[in-house]
Amino acid sequence: MVQNMILTGNEAISVALILSIASLACTVYTTVSGGKKRQKEDIEAEIERRASMKEEFVKVNLKLDTFCRQLDEMIKKLDKTDEKLNDHEKRINALEDKVK
Repeated sequence: MVQNMILTGNEAISVALILSIASLACTVYTTVSGGKKRQKEDIEAEIERRASMKEEFVKVNLKLDTFCRQLDEMIKKLDKTDEKLNDHEKRINALEDKVK
């Protein structure tokens, strides 16, 4: 029985070759499946990052809208102030002309 289990040189090389190929196949499978998993994780991370950026852009846009509204209000107030200033200047000039 022991004699049947002893491998000759060619048979030992064949077994070693089969084991090496099997090991290589397992390594390739693990690498490919791990790569797909990493790729999926990278895609999910990119989607999450873009969603976060979208939220930030919405916040920035809202702040810009508020700023523009406030700026418009300030411009209107300045226009009214200019009108009042011009009106007062006209009245002062009219009074000065009457005094002379």
